Amino acid sequence: PPNSTFHMSQSGWMTNEIFLAWLKHFHSSIPKSHFPILLILDGFGSHVSFEVIKIARENQIHICCFPAHTTHI
Repeated sequence: PPNSTFHMSQSGWMTNEIFLAWLKHFHSSIPKSHFPILLILDGFGSHVSFEVIKIARENQIHICCFPAHTTHI
């Protein structure tokens, strides 16, 4: 579809690089009038890196991570 993006890893698992690319695409697709926003994530390791936190802070994206293995609750 228009304005969509696609990434994949060799293993099929999310990586830091893929999540960072997704976060940049996510940020660019949200109208500026909607910021600040809250992004709720599971506790997967690739969702938390220095670069992700830096980009989120610079762009008024507040991240809330659920503890591992709790998103089904």
